[in-house]
Amino acid sequence: MFKELEERINESIKEKNLFVDTIYIEKKEGLNNLNICIDSKKERIDVEKITEITKIINPIVDESDIVSKRSEEHTSELQSPTTI
Repeated sequence: MFKELEERINESIKEKNLFVDTIYIEKKEGLNNLNICIDSKKERIDVEKITEITKIINPIVDESDIVSKRSEEHTSELQSPTTI
């Protein structure tokens, strides 16, 4: 379901030595929450890196229209196993 989105995100963040670990949607407080988990084999991902990557990923998610196709309100969340 998220293969194309994952490929586009991976392409945009690979030069930063990051990759998409998982993408999933969960219902949270009545909203569909799109979760994108990123990881790195080379470094710890800190909050500054999450902020930087969010600016890269948000336009890709918006263009993909993946969540709005569900016709419900939604939020997005970017996570990393090393910051959780």
